[in-house]
Amino acid sequence: MPELRFRDLHTADEFRQVMDLEATVWGFTDLNDMVTLPVFTITVKRGAILIGAYDATDRMVGFVYSIVGMKAGQMISTGTLTGMLAPKAGETYTADFGPFGSVTMTYT
Repeated sequence: MPELRFRDLHTADEFRQVMDLEATVWGFTDLNDMVTLPVFTITVKRGAILIGAYDATDRMVGFVYSIVGMKAGQMISTGTLTGMLAPKAGETYTADFGPFGSVTMTYT
């Protein structure tokens, strides 16, 4: 049963992988429609959340991106973008969230 591993993303190579996945999942063909390398670089350095999901072959198969900000003195999430490659019928995946437990899904 394949397990997904999650990790924070910080490098230009990882950001490019997200851009590739973003284009594949959302069908983007125009960079003006995408979150780009400079935006990932600046926002992650300023506290944005960017997490990649990797399969057993270390291929990025999903991501989540959220920009954080302040409003009235409270930290808020101001935007989210997610994407995941479509699994094949019959594949089973387990996402391990450490102390929060795990989720197992079989796709039909």
